Amino acid sequence: MSGQEEKAKTLWEEIKKDNKLALSTLYDENFQILYEYGYRICHKKELVEDTIQELFIRLWAKRHEIVMSGSVKSYLLVSLRNSIFNELKKEKKLPYVSFGEIEFDFKVDYTVDSEFFRDNIHDEQVALLLEGFNKLTGRQKEILYLKFFQGLGQEEIANIMGITVKASYKLSARALSTLKNLMGVSVPILIAILENWKRI
Repeated sequence: MSGQEEKAKTLWEEIKKDNKLALSTLYDENFQILYEYGYRICHKKELVEDTIQELFIRLWAKRHEIVMSGSVKSYLLVSLRNSIFNELKKEKKLPYVSFGEIEFDFKVDYTVDSEFFRDNIHDEQVALLLEGFNKLTGRQKEILYLKFFQGLGQEEIANIMGITVKASYKLSARALSTLKNLMGVSVPILIAILENWKRI
């Protein structure tokens, strides 16, 4: 368990003891991650911000009922994704499909990735990565983002995306293969590039 996740677990235990300061700290430390992920999914700033606020209000209201079997980060991401999915369905912006079948128009650009791409865009491989990434399907982009940008494991990714672990492995492998071909590099080189695409 990472130090960040260990701290999040500690904060969650405090929240269950009715510590409002712990809730505020958890919100502050996870807002940016949640906002960036949510904005990639629906590209609607106000909807994402409102959904994050509602997520933490619900977290406080149900703090004695919620059971987190996985990481706190994973729980927050899957809850946000599910909430955005439900909101877009209410607005009739999504077809009638199950949560696991939905393919968001997952966004990767200079706006939400500026820290990495702005500093490295003159690197030819990074430029190819951005170009290739945006040619992937929404689900392919999302799974690589969760795996490499957020550093999540396959079980957590499967839970967030509403698919089986086996399906997550297949989707990840297909996404890497497609991106490898688009960039014209080997898989080891591609993975090395993606590993550098992590926010420090």
